[in-house]
Amino acid sequence: MMKLFPASFLLILLLLSGNNLYSQSTISDSLRVSFRKKPLGYFKGEKKISRKEFIKELEKSPTAFAKYKEGKKLTNVGRIVGIPSVLVLSYCLIAWTNKDIDNPNRLVPLVSGVTYSVALIFHRKAKLKTEKAIKIYNHSISLGMNINENGIGLRVDF
Repeated sequence: MMKLFPASFLLILLLLSGNNLYSQSTISDSLRVSFRKKPLGYFKGEKKISRKEFIKELEKSPTAFAKYKEGKKLTNVGRIVGIPSVLVLSYCLIAWTNKDIDNPNRLVPLVSGVTYSVALIFHRKAKLKTEKAIKIYNHSISLGMNINENGIGLRVDF
């Protein structure tokens, strides 16, 4: 009878801790942030959040926020390079199709197309940095149990 009691106690303890681990992973999933294409936007768990709320969440993890800022800088560089090159390329295409405007130099659309390709590369790198920031943030979330003066509680660390 005495050997049965410790074995049953360990079995109950194991079952309770397994349930606790499942609930911790469920809570952890509701704290994770993500970017989805369908429906388009930022999400925290299953709840859609604004871009400002997304940035506030990333600010909780300094390394994730730094990576996000790197991506934001690359996006800005891509826009600075891309917008003028698209305007010049558009002008060149209109000039070729419209007979009233003198044909532009053939080198201008080539350079404009190359700079637009560079802008696309900057945007792709920025997207990868943002995805890396999300991954860093999600891995920085940890749940744990703590005992304090009020009893046993759940602790979320970032």
